[in-house]
Amino acid sequence: TPRTNGLYYSVLACQGTEDLDESPTVDDVVGLRTNEAALDSYRLGWAAGDTDIIVGVAADTFNFTWVPSKVVCSKDRFPAFFFTFKSDAEADGRAKYLMRFDNIIHRQIGDTLYEAADWIVDGYDR
Repeated sequence: TPRTNGLYYSVLACQGTEDLDESPTVDDVVGLRTNEAALDSYRLGWAAGDTDIIVGVAADTFNFTWVPSKVVCSKDRFPAFFFTFKSDAEADGRAKYLMRFDNIIHRQIGDTLYEAADWIVDGYDR
């Protein structure tokens, strides 16, 4: 069984609020919702195992870090990484790939919205 601590993190260079020390404006709220919608789509891509969705919402500055081995994948390298990851999850007759999420946390710093989550994939230790 592949082993991992079940954590991943990603950084999407989304446009959003620059300074929330002041009262947010309508544009700030719309920007935050746009960022959250992008992360929702990104998560849907992971859940469905569809790299077209994942890279479709990712900015060119997208980087994914596979925490257990500290492998960093750029947007261009991500589909190859994901193919291997998904294949490993389905290896040895295990069930078809499916990812579920628990403990999703968003944090806005400047104009970047970060997401951290505990993900669950059958075939991987949690």
